[in-house]
Amino acid sequence: MGDWDVGAFDNDTAREWLIELMSGESTSAILRAIVNVAKLPAADYLQAPECEVAIAACEIMVASRGKPSSQLPADAANWLAQRKFVAGKEVVAMALKALRRIEENSELKEVWGDTDSAGDWKRSISDLKRRLEESESDTSATVIVDRAANPDELFIKALELAALGNHKEAIPIYEHVLELKPDSALAYLGRGTAYLELGDNKKAAVDIGESISLDGEVPEAYYLRAEAHFRLADYERAMEDLDLLVKNEPDRPEAHWKRGLCLQKMRHFVDAVDDFTKVIDLEFNLKEAYMHRADCYESLSKESEAHKDRQAALSIAQEQAAAAMSE
Repeated sequence: MGDWDVGAFDNDTAREWLIELMSGESTSAILRAIVNVAKLPAADYLQAPECEVAIAACEIMVASRGKPSSQLPADAANWLAQRKFVAGKEVVAMALKALRRIEENSELKEVWGDTDSAGDWKRSISDLKRRLEESESDTSATVIVDRAANPDELFIKALELAALGNHKEAIPIYEHVLELKPDSALAYLGRGTAYLELGDNKKAAVDIGESISLDGEVPEAYYLRAEAHFRLADYERAMEDLDLLVKNEPDRPEAHWKRGLCLQKMRHFVDAVDDFTKVIDLEFNLKEAYMHRADCYESLSKESEAHKDRQAALSIAQEQAAAAMSE
């Protein structure tokens, strides 16, 4: 077990987060750590590692606004000076909300409450809140990040890059949008989609999940998160999103298609047949739907049905080949 004390960076979780932050190209991890705690519903369980990262992020943020802790690591201070990063005033209120959430109902509060250092921990949080409040009224703290930029215009630029297949180049622009608008569900969705296109499925699932937590009214987000979970072979979590999507959009063929694939992977062949049948009825991805339904029928020992579906798939393949030759 590593060292552990009441200071913001006196634990392995915060130190590892700081190292990752300083080695990256973006400052969006600061905002994300704060937002993740500040936006968590009061009834949800707030785990200690999330608290430790959020507190560290608050310390970096308040240091950028000229109110650093005397215990701020020297490498963090140097990083701030080199990056010339100054957090926006609007993030201060969110940081204070995150700290209140940690103080009122969190695993970290419970952990420190059972130690002799409970009072020291409370005082360290109070000191951080005091410096945040002071920084909020400090008009000398101005934002170095280009806050003259229009986040909507930046978002459109990122979308244009993504449309051209330049997903790697789009990601830093989405991050700039999030630095300007930390609550932008669409920016999280855009960056998550870019990660998905680049094959970074874990980051995709996290970003798309954040988008859904900010705005749960975008059906495409559920499908994309399901795709990320499917690629991670987390079929049960993919099913949760797909079930919801099918319930709200019962004639959406790709939702039935992906759910059928999940069910097939989970060996729920009867239910998979139902989804592939729906896909066929909707005339979507016909050849593959027939082939997968045939595989399910075969697993159910329904050889006659499997043979008919394979013949149907073969006929479609022949028609597609003939059409391609005539072009």
